[in-house]
Amino acid sequence: MNREAKEHLVLILGMLKNYCKPQYTKWPFFEFLRLLEDSVMLLIATQRKKRPSPAWKAFRLLDRRMPSLRLVLRLNNLVKRARVRLVEAGESAVSKLKRQASRGDKHARKLLRDIGRLREDLSNAKAIDWAQHENVLKQVSGNRGLKLSCGDSPASPKVICYTRAVEILIDDYRRKPLRDESRTLIKWVARIGHPEAKSLCAFDNLAWVVEEEEAAWRGKSALRKREKGRERQKRYREGKMWKILYPGGWIRATDLNDRFLPAGLRRAKPVCELCHGHRASAHGDYGPGDTPYWYFHYETLALRCDDCQEAEWEAEGFEVENGCPFYYEKCAGRAGRPDYYDFVPAYYESEPKVTAVERVAARDEAYRLKTEQIERWARSSKGQQIQDVNRQF
Repeated sequence: MNREAKEHLVLILGMLKNYCKPQYTKWPFFEFLRLLEDSVMLLIATQRKKRPSPAWKAFRLLDRRMPSLRLVLRLNNLVKRARVRLVEAGESAVSKLKRQASRGDKHARKLLRDIGRLREDLSNAKAIDWAQHENVLKQVSGNRGLKLSCGDSPASPKVICYTRAVEILIDDYRRKPLRDESRTLIKWVARIGHPEAKSLCAFDNLAWVVEEEEAAWRGKSALRKREKGRERQKRYREGKMWKILYPGGWIRATDLNDRFLPAGLRRAKPVCELCHGHRASAHGDYGPGDTPYWYFHYETLALRCDDCQEAEWEAEGFEVENGCPFYYEKCAGRAGRPDYYDFVPAYYESEPKVTAVERVAARDEAYRLKTEQIERWARSSKGQQIQDVNRQF
């Protein structure tokens, strides 16, 4: 299939040299350009799942993979020949007026409106004050000013302006076939995002609008991609943080250079907000296998060292093991057994709705029950046996 598609593309590229020649200029038609683009996309799809945007990226990718096709070179030559033909024909005065009107020139807009009335019916010329357009007609006429095609005329300024407007209208009609034939290529070049699209669109106002719409669409598409990337990163970051979000909204992190952490935490020398110590110098009593870590608040981005934050949790009635806070929860015993206290990890989303005083009381009660249990075991026969054996050693 790839071989057939490549042979088909070679035939299409061989026909490009016949377009936009100096004599008997022939312009490519829409079906031919669409067939060229589809052939390129077909060859790209064999190695790439997603369609490149803009389409010019696909042409460049295929040109690098198949340099023998000289795809980019041939298209660039076609665009150059087209620009030369358009430069030879020159830009019409009506196109200049439309460009000035699009930039907010009210005088150009009025002249275009009156020329449009003249297109509809020549009898409308009587109701138009043509002398008011004298300055605009001089601008779009270039160096010739208001000089008529037949030479200078002793007629009144109104007649001269009217005659010049009629000449502009006739010149626009004369250029219409070229404009219609070249518009297909210009719009296609603008749509695929060719680097020389703007230079061609300068000769056609409609194609210029298409190029602006395509550029706006590509800008919005890139904006949507960036927004989706930010949302994806945010979802990953929140999902990663909520799994380790501890009481009070604190998150433990061993590496503050993690790219998924907020940018405000990426510091060369992080400092604890309570003890104001750097991790490199403060609390340096870590063993060979221990890894220092930090806690930061997911809303305020406040930063604390592990010793300060764990001390605060212990004061609030939590037990801390390996940097994770736990609390004691009273559970009902089954089958007539007494109630007991379970050791439950404390995460932010499952934090018990109890006060610090209640947690401290539960911890003290759990300690008391545990102490009584140990004392009962020590007084039992099995406990006495184990203690006797330990005394021998």
